[in-house]
Amino acid sequence: MNDDKYRTIDEKSKMITDKLGKTIDKGIRELVVLLNYHKIGTTQSCWGHKNWGLPYPWVDISKEHLGDLYSIISDLDIETEDISDTVRILPKTKDLSEGRKAFNKLKKRLKSYE
Repeated sequence: MNDDKYRTIDEKSKMITDKLGKTIDKGIRELVVLLNYHKIGTTQSCWGHKNWGLPYPWVDISKEHLGDLYSIISDLDIETEDISDTVRILPKTKDLSEGRKAFNKLKKRLKSYE
């Protein structure tokens, strides 16, 4: 992994905000950085919530990158769902804790993937 490239993407990710001015959720930011490092463009993400919103983590990617992602997630407990012009990657289990574990496995895989 190219440390300079990773650091550049990581620093840029700290400045990204949504329409409400909120930054990328701390728990999922590393995954977003790793996906973008591997040229899998992300558009939205969330680490999941216990009391509101979706109770599991998810990341939306550009549809053009779906083929690149399949070889990486094929044996993980992660699935995809079409969302308009993007694709959402989400854990097969819709439990917050288990979903985060699945995404942490994806982070580990992306760290070693070349």
